[in-house]
Amino acid sequence: VGELIQQVRKCLPYLKPSGGGITCSGGEPLMQPEFCGAIFKAAKEMGLTTVLETTGYARTSNWHLVLPYTDTVLLCTKQAGAEGYRRITGRGNVRRMYAFLKTVAAYQIPIWFRYVVVPGYTDSEDALTGLIRLVKNQPNVERVELLPYHTLGVHKWEMLNLSYPLEGVPTPSKEVTQKMADRLRAEGFNVVW
Repeated sequence: VGELIQQVRKCLPYLKPSGGGITCSGGEPLMQPEFCGAIFKAAKEMGLTTVLETTGYARTSNWHLVLPYTDTVLLCTKQAGAEGYRRITGRGNVRRMYAFLKTVAAYQIPIWFRYVVVPGYTDSEDALTGLIRLVKNQPNVERVELLPYHTLGVHKWEMLNLSYPLEGVPTPSKEVTQKMADRLRAEGFNVVW
């Protein structure tokens, strides 16, 4: 942590005037809560902003080591429903994400929902309705980001000689993503994609 903070201090003349700061992102930064929390605490002491990009899938105790020093949460929302969440993540506990959201709300931290549009997985009417319900129930939402699925990371799976779980899934059309964005905007959300 000390070495990283030394590097950040060298950038302060640029970071402070621009409103910049530090983002901890994945893998899953909440799996290293002591490290992430220490970096965020030091950043706050330097007057920098902090952003946590996470799925929220970690121990509850981990959340409390990081969230007190977090200015914004970028929540990588896989699916709002239990079945869809399990299908896309391979894990069955969507309740953990909901508990994380309650904790973020208690800390009054703004959230940006980040939702990957994956044809056949997250682009159905039911999935979109679930996302709308999820976002509507949060008091601290600043935006919803729709991220069209892409295959740029497939080569990593190939290099590791692993079977790519979304083999054959195409990127979504602009029309599908636009339709989803329009529906979210009609619900009053600030949407970017």
